[in-house]
Amino acid sequence: MTDFERAVGARAAREVGKEQQDIFSLAVDQSIFVSFLRATRAFLHGKFADAASMGG
Repeated sequence: MTDFERAVGARAAREVGKEQQDIFSLAVDQSIFVSFLRATRAFLHGKFADAASMGG
């Protein structure tokens, strides 16, 4: 294997690793966003349920 082939292979490996890291980061961001939406919905549902039970 030539130095050029090794360099190309190393660059390809870095690019694949970077893409995998980007995909993981997006998955984490999506998970945080979905958790935030669920928490907000539960909070609002609780607020409206409290208001309804107090006649407000």
